[in-house]
Amino acid sequence: MTSRAATEYRYEKLTWPEIDDAVDLGKVCLIPCGAVEQHGPHSNTQPDAFL
Repeated sequence: MTSRAATEYRYEKLTWPEIDDAVDLGKVCLIPCGAVEQHGPHSNTQPDAFL
């Protein structure tokens, strides 16, 4: 039986043994975080991005 870790990309849909399989496959868990401040209608959101 093939683990769903090979095809599923959302860790919350996997069991902990399948997450172990995903780690063995080299899959990485990304946790997005950050904030965007209001700068008013005269400015874009570029100042909040780190380039």
